[in-house]
Amino acid sequence: MKVAACLLTLLALMLIPFNQTKEEHFTYSEPHTVVTTAEILETVFSVPEPRTTILAAVIDDASVKEGVPKEYLIAVIKVESEFQWHLVSPKGAIGYSQIIPKYWKGHEKYNVYDQYENIYLSACILKEYYGKLGSWDEAFKAYNVGIGNFRKNKLIDAQKRYIVKINRQLDKIYRFQEKRIGEVAGL
Repeated sequence: MKVAACLLTLLALMLIPFNQTKEEHFTYSEPHTVVTTAEILETVFSVPEPRTTILAAVIDDASVKEGVPKEYLIAVIKVESEFQWHLVSPKGAIGYSQIIPKYWKGHEKYNVYDQYENIYLSACILKEYYGKLGSWDEAFKAYNVGIGNFRKNKLIDAQKRYIVKINRQLDKIYRFQEKRIGEVAGL
């Protein structure tokens, strides 16, 4: 019975269409259901317990609430803070998602200073930028340099470096997911 369920899951995943634009990496239009966020955090990025369990729950919830793939949130947190809440950047960005409070502290939905709401806020920002810009790569770039700098074509080199870093993390995540799907399917 388990083998049949795994094979059906694998078949369903193979049928999920890919989204791709000229500059974007391949992404699945729906998240993998075989691999948990906790597995990704623990195995791919060596996030220790109990942080793995707590972060996984927050990332999964933020992903569902804001409609941003969990893989994207994981990649942003890895690039921005290496999963360390206490970091503060030279520009004053804070938290797991390295958000600058002066730009987002008045956000009505989430508190930038709360270590977990910081992740929800990053999902909200990414979703907002994706809605405005129509591309996840563009949303990531705007997240990194700010929407104003992005629209004025400022800090182009920083944008390019950031998207390379994000894609590198996404590639790690997708390779792990594919490996786990193969293991579960007995391939």
